[in-house]
Amino acid sequence: MEKNLVKTDSWLKTPRKMKRITTQSIFWMMGTAMLLAMVSGCSKASVKPSIATNLSVMNLAPSVPATTIYLNDTLATADTGIATGQFSTAYAPLGPRSYDIKFKDPKTDSLIYDLASSDYAAGSYYTIILYNNPGSTAAQATKILDDFSTASASWANYRFFNMCPGYPHVDFYMNGVNVQSNRGTADNVTNTTYNSFQNMTPTDYNLEVKVAGTDSLIASSTGVNLAAGGVYTIFFSGQKGSGSNPLTITALAAKTTNQ
Repeated sequence: MEKNLVKTDSWLKTPRKMKRITTQSIFWMMGTAMLLAMVSGCSKASVKPSIATNLSVMNLAPSVPATTIYLNDTLATADTGIATGQFSTAYAPLGPRSYDIKFKDPKTDSLIYDLASSDYAAGSYYTIILYNNPGSTAAQATKILDDFSTASASWANYRFFNMCPGYPHVDFYMNGVNVQSNRGTADNVTNTTYNSFQNMTPTDYNLEVKVAGTDSLIASSTGVNLAAGGVYTIFFSGQKGSGSNPLTITALAAKTTNQ
């Protein structure tokens, strides 16, 4: 059993504060001066979340020790890439347009996955997840539209992802109540209703992941505060027996409805 609270590490080169993103936000910021100049064609000051497309990325594929990311064949990360288990600390505001997103091995420059070119609209927020399916070491990637329109300012708003290939079926508990049953690894890719946010009472929560249909505890995280107006992606990830990428429940705070 592994335990973890809200994760805050960041690997980016030059973070930048953004409007309408909470200080508790733990999406990493891709938007360096180089990225904005080479990819969006704008200065840092001119690309604002309201008129930009806003992007975050998560490397949750245990088979990928590290990955570099290319947007339209322009390197958008450090040469060493992002390690497995790392993810955004904030959304990166980029010029709205179509982007082809490539993940590559930072040591060999070989292609890990090519997320085909698609449109990224102005004023919208997207999360890109690199992941493994159960029983496979071939990495996959998916694009998620983060829709905050139904988030409530009076309630805590959350969604849950099972991104652990080693446990293809899990139940998710909040304060001892099974709120998500038999969630499959990356099932939000094929069932996009799981990408929507649900309302919960704002309070502190003990979070648990168990083997589906049993009382066998896999991972837990205690005293996680979900605040009124907060918008959270809670996900289970990692690799059993790994010291560098342990089994983890992570709560990511995105933006709030009262900002």
